[in-house]
Amino acid sequence: TTVVGKQPKKNMIDPSKTKVGDKVLISKHVGIEGTSIIAKELGDYLEDKMDRSKIEMAKAMGDSISVLKEGLICGEIGVRYMHDITEGGVLGAIWEGAMAVDMGIRIHKDLIPIKEITEEISSILDIDPYRLISSGSMMIVAEESKVGIIEDSLAREDIDVTVIGEVIEDGIFIEEDGIEREIEAPGSDELYRALSILE
Repeated sequence: TTVVGKQPKKNMIDPSKTKVGDKVLISKHVGIEGTSIIAKELGDYLEDKMDRSKIEMAKAMGDSISVLKEGLICGEIGVRYMHDITEGGVLGAIWEGAMAVDMGIRIHKDLIPIKEITEEISSILDIDPYRLISSGSMMIVAEESKVGIIEDSLAREDIDVTVIGEVIEDGIFIEEDGIEREIEAPGSDELYRALSILE
């Protein structure tokens, strides 16, 4: 299928206006769709490794994979860039976002919102939740002066949003415990490695 959308040119987001110091935010939490799919496909495998109620909660995360509200709200506010966090997870989205704005990005791992269920399932399956498909979470790059407006506007729709980093001159990094490491280009999503258990 092909979908064509139209809007006035003055309302188009222009990533080329991104500047050093702009903030990087994400809505909701990472691993939303991947956690749900894994729970649905590997429920029997997980049943003797975690509580059944947690598996059901993980499945229900699939009900939150729309980013329509945050997309419309942030589009109205006017942001530098938006990207639905799909295959490749949040780290893949950060890498792709840096390519789109043609600048560097630094994020802080301890600021990235992640549900305990996603961490537990990822630990059981030995996968990286930050490379797990996360439809339902939006990456947003915005001027620092607009962060409060974004937070308040999304809060009115019961949507959490978190500042996880900032735009820098060059390089794509994730900082953890005071140590920076480079974020590599996205490869195969961790979902496929998780589901390989079924083979």
